[in-house]
Amino acid sequence: MSCSSLILFAAACRWPKTKTKVFQHPDFDTDYEEADIRIIPHAVHAVRQSCMTRIVILSSDTNVFVVAMYFYHLLAANGLAELWLRGGVGDKTRFIPLHVIAVKVGKPMCEVLPATRVLTGCDITSKFGTKAAGIKPSLFCT
Repeated sequence: MSCSSLILFAAACRWPKTKTKVFQHPDFDTDYEEADIRIIPHAVHAVRQSCMTRIVILSSDTNVFVVAMYFYHLLAANGLAELWLRGGVGDKTRFIPLHVIAVKVGKPMCEVLPATRVLTGCDITSKFGTKAAGIKPSLFCT
């Protein structure tokens, strides 16, 4: 079996209104409605079952960055070598090497990113003061 790359689109998608039979797969059975999070089961399945060593996520959403960083170490433990995020628009499009960033900041920092994102404002919450105030350790440790 040869290993290859997978490109995931982090965009809202809907099932086509046809009479096509839909097969449920336990790896994709989730209650999440946001496409931001729904791409992760696909990535995990691709790495575990299909020998994918490189995944490129196409999204300019900060939430996708945070979720991908959170799950990077799980994906890497299952054989993923590279995780990329293509962000930006037009001539500002960039490929961000999440695998490099995640290794540099370490697993503990990747694990607190979702909580920090909620405190600093995401799609469904307002921010808590400034972003600097949301991650300042002295707020939580005395």
